[in-house]
Amino acid sequence: MPVTIEDGQPKTSVITFYINYFTDCMVYELPYHKTFEIDNRLIYDSVKYEYLICNKSGSAGCLFKSLSDSSFTRVNSDSVLKLRAYGQFHDMVDVFKEVKPLSIQSKTGSGEIVIWRYLFHHYFYDSAYLCYNATLKDIPFSFSPTLDSVNNSKLVQIQFFIKHEQPDTNIELRDFFINSFEIKDERITEIEEKTQLIKICMRQGKFPGSQR
Repeated sequence: MPVTIEDGQPKTSVITFYINYFTDCMVYELPYHKTFEIDNRLIYDSVKYEYLICNKSGSAGCLFKSLSDSSFTRVNSDSVLKLRAYGQFHDMVDVFKEVKPLSIQSKTGSGEIVIWRYLFHHYFYDSAYLCYNATLKDIPFSFSPTLDSVNNSKLVQIQFFIKHEQPDTNIELRDFFINSFEIKDERITEIEEKTQLIKICMRQGKFPGSQR
């Protein structure tokens, strides 16, 4: 996520994508910005969603432009998710292969919550906090199956503290820019509309499934 500066302060940008788990397939809600400009002035900026239907096994997917769309584009779901959801890392443990921590500390939070703190000697990353919650182990999605397994828990929140004094800029700020990722367990909304998208795929022999 890029650092956006307004009036000398970092601007917070929150982009949320949703994963809906059905019996045999998943519906990803993938956000994108829809903007409209006049004479280089931003008049309209809104977050819209496209819908990716994919099997729980296999890399093929059906991408719909909206919930009311009656046709789809066949895509490679792994490529789409890497570009628009997960970023370059499919397993968050890979981050620590590139940015090796100087020290690691842990502390116990309330209930079954454990927080790990990583300190780095790196030009870009200062530190990171990883929060685990064992009560959410049954959620299918994972930031890192490796870290979940090692800690016998579920990695539910990650915060990277990023330095603003980047080599290619003259920006000097007092605080760190925080890149944060979080898992939340929520109820599926718009079930009928999403089920209709699945049925469209089913009619073409793709991704059979029903709502869990």
